Amino acid sequence: ADKGRAPFIHALKSILEKAGLVCDIRIITKSKNRSYLHSISDILTTTSLSYEEYCKKLVSCGVLLDINQKGQQALTMRVLESIYFSKKLITNNKDIIHYDFYHENNIYILPDRLSEISPEMILSFLDKPFVSYSDKTLSDYDFDHWKNNFK
Repeated sequence: ADKGRAPFIHALKSILEKAGLVCDIRIITKSKNRSYLHSISDILTTTSLSYEEYCKKLVSCGVLLDINQKGQQALTMRVLESIYFSKKLITNNKDIIHYDFYHENNIYILPDRLSEISPEMILSFLDKPFVSYSDKTLSDYDFDHWKNNFK
């Protein structure tokens, strides 16, 4: 969902593509503004994927993108999916460094401004070997574990 993030994501997509990434970014927006829709048309979609379809696509992805809404610090499903599927993550959530699963080889924290992001920075992150998550981390961030401790 757009939630005001689409222009940033659209601009970031261009940088990621310059780094050689093939980006499958799909955003649904409620905007009716033709100028706005035109400016982000290559990432817009009118249909959403079922969660099952989405997870199937995740399996073939090398990197997940997590862009929080302004003021949001909590972990998103995208972060948990990156742990569960052992995928690298690019995020703007600076608070993520305070979590026990954070590793700079696996998670790239975007600078505040797009002008500070370069294809070379992305490639440098991607060249780092992925550090597997421990069984404890996988267990601690598993849905059943979370559900059983949410009382």
